[in-house]
Amino acid sequence: MANLTAFKTDYRTLEGIARKLIVFIPQATQAPDYTTSEVRFKQSEYRFDVYQGWEEEQSIALDASGLKTSNRGEYRISKYKGKRRKFVKLHIGVNIMTHQIVACSVTPEEISDGKELPKIIEDGENYGKIKRALLDAGYDSKTNHLILANKGINGVIKPR
Repeated sequence: MANLTAFKTDYRTLEGIARKLIVFIPQATQAPDYTTSEVRFKQSEYRFDVYQGWEEEQSIALDASGLKTSNRGEYRISKYKGKRRKFVKLHIGVNIMTHQIVACSVTPEEISDGKELPKIIEDGENYGKIKRALLDAGYDSKTNHLILANKGINGVIKPR
């Protein structure tokens, strides 16, 4: 089964989302099924513009958040002190002037925020030179300060 290239969402998931959103469209009687969506997307020539950069230089803010991968067995785990479920981290870089996402990365929980900084900075530079980066304490390390200094980025990092 093919995926939507911009959002990496399979067509069955898209069908489920459409079924939930259909209640807000009074003219629509039913959501398209996944086969119809797949056929129409393959025929479409449209390309998604995820980011439109307007400035030559940008200021970005970076942060990461943990996301649970499943709710299954939550009660049993809390009641009987079972093995904790793993989660994934979503790292996002946002242009603070336009509020548009310039970089995004998903990692396992074992990867620290600081180790992901070079990749996010590199992805963000595809949309214009970064002059300032606002970061939380997870990015506070000597290595990250050197990376930002070598690239000429004014790093504003909250101390640990």
